[in-house]
Amino acid sequence: MIACFSSGSGLDGRGSKCSRARPVGIGSSLYLITPTADEEEQVYNQLANLRDSLPIRLRDRVEEVLLGAGANGIAFIDNRRVSVAFEGDVAVYFQGHLTKLDAGAESPAHDILRKYTSGQWAPDASDVNYGGGSLAGEFAFVLFDKLSGRVVAARDQSGTEPLFWGTSAFGEMLLFANDRKMLEVDCSDVDAFPAGTLFFSKCGEITGELNMLSSVDDVEEEEEEEDDEEEQEEAINFLQHVWKSEKSLQNLHRIGSQNDVIPSAA
Repeated sequence: MIACFSSGSGLDGRGSKCSRARPVGIGSSLYLITPTADEEEQVYNQLANLRDSLPIRLRDRVEEVLLGAGANGIAFIDNRRVSVAFEGDVAVYFQGHLTKLDAGAESPAHDILRKYTSGQWAPDASDVNYGGGSLAGEFAFVLFDKLSGRVVAARDQSGTEPLFWGTSAFGEMLLFANDRKMLEVDCSDVDAFPAGTLFFSKCGEITGELNMLSSVDDVEEEEEEEDDEEEQEEAINFLQHVWKSEKSLQNLHRIGSQNDVIPSAA
């Protein structure tokens, strides 16, 4: 996989409306902003690094997708550990697996897309919420929201799935790949994407912030602590109820004792 995203991407950052074109071979719900000829050439030059890195017999399996809103695109080879999802202005590439999917999610990529578009993730989030917890599994993914020009990327704590990133020599593009060599051609600063982190770019920019992902163990520990607090609260409420009941019984016995006093003989 190789993905490239240009600075100044996004409809909000372009300053004008662009015609929409439906790409061939992609889901009918996807509409892409038509890139200029220069942008299209720039994207294809970057995506060609994946095709060129493969044996000739595998090059026909490469799928290239222009994501629009500037020089943005992704190339990948489909396999059982890869899923992609396109909906409206959002595209997701996912590699790896999740141990749990939300009900109705067609694939891990669709699950992530749904969480993003439903607003479960905020740009300043300290973790990736997954039904009250964090994403569980071995994964790496890249998401592009062309309406805002935002790039989101994440990699689980184990770092099992390879993911590398870097900026082009002139600093105008942010690139991701699952093979370091594909980025070394055009990037001066290639690094492994940090395991256990989530990246949110600023709107229309390729810079942003990294946040730590909450581990599954951390989430389970927090849930256990919440359960313990609830049990303690229930125990306290029960003891208070018992104490009130005992006080009520004592008052009844006292009243009964007073009524049972034998009157003195006249």
